[in-house]
Amino acid sequence: MTKVKTKTELEHEIQKLKNESDYYRRLAIEHANEIDSLTKGKNIVARKDFDNLKAECDYLKNQIKYIIESHKKELSRERQRHNDLLKIHETQGEELAKFRAMADRKHNERGAGRKAKLTPEVIQLVKSYRLEGATYTKIAEIMGLSLGTVHKAANSGDMQ
Repeated sequence: MTKVKTKTELEHEIQKLKNESDYYRRLAIEHANEIDSLTKGKNIVARKDFDNLKAECDYLKNQIKYIIESHKKELSRERQRHNDLLKIHETQGEELAKFRAMADRKHNERGAGRKAKLTPEVIQLVKSYRLEGATYTKIAEIMGLSLGTVHKAANSGDMQ
């Protein structure tokens, strides 16, 4: 299971990438200025040295472009993942509201007999949480069920 990054972690990573990009940009500017100063005055440089400096600048520019593009792609993926997680969270909230509404209704009109906790909807909800990677303990905590009831629902043969 991939680690979910928090907004703070993403912002820190973005800042780190911006700093790295700024460093390469400054380095490219320094090389360009060095080339300009060497070719515009007393400090004439040999063509071979000039070509080497220009090639290094071009290489750094390409590296900067590559880094920026790869970070944009990663940021886009993380944004999409964040949006997906928000949708899952909203869906789980709706499912939890349905579950609580089901738990509040009476088994029969006069409320006699033992209340069934393992309705098909509860079993389905437990199984969906398991498929999303939630632990039995976490599911029990979220749904207000005992650990044994959650285990029984997750491993029941019906509603697969």
